[in-house]
Amino acid sequence: MNNSILPISEQSSNVMDFLKNAILILDTDYRIIYLNPACEQLLEVKKEKVLLMNAYDLFPDAPEDVRHIENTVKYGKPVKVRRMPYQFGKFNSYFNLETHVLEENGSIIGALAEFSDVTEFVQKEEKFKFNLEQMAANIILLPEGKGVLPLNQTIIDDLEIELITEKVLISVSKQKLSSLIVDLSSIIEANQQFFHSISGLLNALRLLGVSVAITGMRPAVAQEMVTSGVSLNKYDVQVIRSIRDAF
Repeated sequence: MNNSILPISEQSSNVMDFLKNAILILDTDYRIIYLNPACEQLLEVKKEKVLLMNAYDLFPDAPEDVRHIENTVKYGKPVKVRRMPYQFGKFNSYFNLETHVLEENGSIIGALAEFSDVTEFVQKEEKFKFNLEQMAANIILLPEGKGVLPLNQTIIDDLEIELITEKVLISVSKQKLSSLIVDLSSIIEANQQFFHSISGLLNALRLLGVSVAITGMRPAVAQEMVTSGVSLNKYDVQVIRSIRDAF
């Protein structure tokens, strides 16, 4: 039992008590030596009930991949984790976590974990991504088995183009489209990966028997396509100046 870590100075504990981030300190026996009010709130515990309790006993069902402070004590290595899923038992959260080794005279006497709840941020990000995925294959249906796929910069910047391609193919097949207009008028810039993925999409559409027209390509994007070495000629694709001209 390491007693040197037990008497946390009154000044230090007072400072940590008012920190917005949660603070948890373990000694080398994995006992909880200190936790601030923010930590009590996030872990849903009361300080007077868990002080000097072994962390493994407090949360026996916690998976190994969230036991970073215990492993910091065990291996003497600090850890920094972003958006760590903290999902077991009653918990369904995401934490940003950073651990620190506590030493005295060159020997490890414990570890400190500083963490914050980013669940709301992660949920909003996941919802935003889900909405983008829905928009990625948001094909506007036209009469006679035709459709328009308006791509925009936000979608290609924030989603993997392979995911967009997959969702477009599923949507085209589900809607039983015979022709598709891919409108690029909202694409301001694109890289080589984008053009090669577009090439893959066009090839897949051709195999599905879907005729394709590309509209609204900006001069800068057209130049980038030429530089990328991707050619549309082999896919029998119509290239039209604007979507209005396509109609």
